[in-house]
Amino acid sequence: YKLAAYTWELVKNLKKGKAIFSQPPMPIKCAGAPQKALYLSCDHWLRSGVLEKIDVNFFNAGGVLFGVKEYVPALQSYIDKYSAKVHYTHNLVEVNGEKKVAKFKDKGGEISSHEFDMIHVCPPQKAPEFVAASELSDEGGWLDVDQYTLQHSKFKNVWGLGDVMNTPNAKTMAAVRKQVPVVAQNICDM
Repeated sequence: YKLAAYTWELVKNLKKGKAIFSQPPMPIKCAGAPQKALYLSCDHWLRSGVLEKIDVNFFNAGGVLFGVKEYVPALQSYIDKYSAKVHYTHNLVEVNGEKKVAKFKDKGGEISSHEFDMIHVCPPQKAPEFVAASELSDEGGWLDVDQYTLQHSKFKNVWGLGDVMNTPNAKTMAAVRKQVPVVAQNICDM
């Protein structure tokens, strides 16, 4: 949130050139967040009459526009409306802000460089260091829990909730509201 005002200034001041938006590989806290930034920016540029002068690119580390297939047609309609170019399976690996060059690695391991006038980066997500560096974490640094019970795999008196766990779901508040009853029921069943 500290950079939201700065991002808005970048969007307002871009009148022509190339804009890059990136989405890291899952898991991330909100899979829609990188795309929201793209759609809001493009809408501003459209209303300001400058969108046709901006080359909009969305580099998505994933292989699909969105993981919930029912949402894809609506999202694709905005990609089309704003003439955004989508680059699937491209993960951001480096940004040189001074030279305004971003480097992406594709699923084959090839690195490509792309100049930009504005870039919006959503960093990859990870658990806090105090979890990642502890006995509680799995090899990826996430709280190691059973995805169905949310009980720790090794320490049976530890339960997980939220965006710190190695569960395969998105790391969102919507996920937490479904996790609380699971943990409560499993603790009560002990």
